[in-house]
Amino acid sequence: MLLVNLGTPDATDYWPMRRYLREFLSDKRVIEWPRAIWYPILYGIVLMTRPGKSGKAYEEIWNHEKKRVAAQDNYPQPVGKSLPKCSATPAAV
Repeated sequence: MLLVNLGTPDATDYWPMRRYLREFLSDKRVIEWPRAIWYPILYGIVLMTRPGKSGKAYEEIWNHEKKRVAAQDNYPQPVGKSLPKCSATPAAV
């Protein structure tokens, strides 16, 4: 199992979240659908509705002083403790 941090939005309000989601969800390694199918969904639905909802969720874990997700301050300890619950294979952190 490989865990990778693919970035963090600049802030939790609408436009920074939209920019982050656009960049993240446009990555071919994240969404492997053909662009002709995915882009109309991304630009027509997802980027119109998700920035507000995702921003509210990020607000709960946001460190306003450091302007990033607060969980990054304690990484990898919480993730390392959770890995054995997700997989039967032993994990090294």
